[in-house]
Amino acid sequence: MATAMRRCCAIRSRPLRADAEAAVRAGTAPEHVVPLDPPAQTHGRIPTVKAQAVAASLSQRAHELQQDGRHGEAIAIYEDVVRRFGEDHDPQLRDQVALSLLNGGIALDHLGRKREALAAWEEMARRSGDPSDPWLRHCVFTSVYNRAATLQALGRHQQAVEAYDEVLSRFGDLADPDDRALLAAAMAEQGSILAVLGRPSEALPVYDEVLRRFGDDEHPGTQSTVARTLLLKAAAVRRQGRPWEADAATAELLRRFGGSQDPAVAELVDYARRDEQRALGGSSGTRRRPKRQRSR
Repeated sequence: MATAMRRCCAIRSRPLRADAEAAVRAGTAPEHVVPLDPPAQTHGRIPTVKAQAVAASLSQRAHELQQDGRHGEAIAIYEDVVRRFGEDHDPQLRDQVALSLLNGGIALDHLGRKREALAAWEEMARRSGDPSDPWLRHCVFTSVYNRAATLQALGRHQQAVEAYDEVLSRFGDLADPDDRALLAAAMAEQGSILAVLGRPSEALPVYDEVLRRFGDDEHPGTQSTVARTLLLKAAAVRRQGRPWEADAATAELLRRFGGSQDPAVAELVDYARRDEQRALGGSSGTRRRPKRQRSR
């Protein structure tokens, strides 16, 4: 069964402050594109409000290119934002730099440049720390999650386990349904890595915690993770010689998700049905839980 890491989409910039928005509308800052070559003036030589508008315009243009699949062009603009405004202490400019590092990392990842993406997300998290602002905290969460998923994709399993620990310990209180979907995915992936590392006694409690914390969520992404977790649990306990527990997990998956119209969940259901048939084909009659021997 292939891994099911979730990709995060590029995040839009938050709205500009009113005076910076007015600068864009008045024509004192470019609405979309500022020429990249030669570089425009740095913030030290232009007013703060105009700098905010320039940075936001660049980020907006890069986001549009990224949405169109023009990742290389988007990366160049994100890098330009970081180069121009990376040392500035203005809060709105720091937001744009953080966003450029986050979205630039996502664009790099799409091009298969995973190590460069890791560096961008690590830099973004380092610069931002533990912000109280909800929008910026969401951006940091996305960077930390992306880093963990990319370490997993690179086969750096122990580092990925530790990175998922960071995701869950720092951001486990997030309540937004989209964020909870990523938290559920992070926990399930951590369990799957522990199983790959031959540590099923650690993986199984993680699977049970996914089911306990996220089992009733209605978000499609979370439901997909819950279904996959039941499948992972079934595989883990079957390898431990506990087929009756595997059957129970598979039956629970089919009971809860057997009629799902979601393609990702339906694929997991089909896999579970085939797995159930293979298991039944290899056994004679109904499997029973072993009975305890009475002591004399």
